[in-house]
Amino acid sequence: AVMNEVAARDVPQFYELETSLATGAYKNDSAKAKKEVMELATDPTKGNVDDKVRLVIVYALSAAGNSADIDEVASEMKNSLETKGSTVGGEEGAPLLSENATRGTLSKEEHARLEMGLRAIDYLKKLRSMHMIPN
Repeated sequence: AVMNEVAARDVPQFYELETSLATGAYKNDSAKAKKEVMELATDPTKGNVDDKVRLVIVYALSAAGNSADIDEVASEMKNSLETKGSTVGGEEGAPLLSENATRGTLSKEEHARLEMGLRAIDYLKKLRSMHMIPN
């Protein structure tokens, strides 16, 4: 059951991109980093709300993205989730499509997690602007 969830969410792809961002692999190619994060964060067939928010947070923490790029990626992720939804369940044992959601919508719980994640991303951007997180 756990392996089905990992496979359905495509966790290895998120892990590889997050690791590359965290280790500075994209330090000299911020456009490529933004493109790859944008593609994965807006793909409704990969990951759930938590996976996508975590990816954008790692992107915000990495030196690969500037504030405008982070805004754009976060906004596109939000728009994608709100219009296309996620075809992957959020919790272990959850169906591939969330119980309280239909294709193209988020459940109340998913929407709350998305809003909390967006607030965290905004907070990280403020920390970056105060040079408390390296740019």
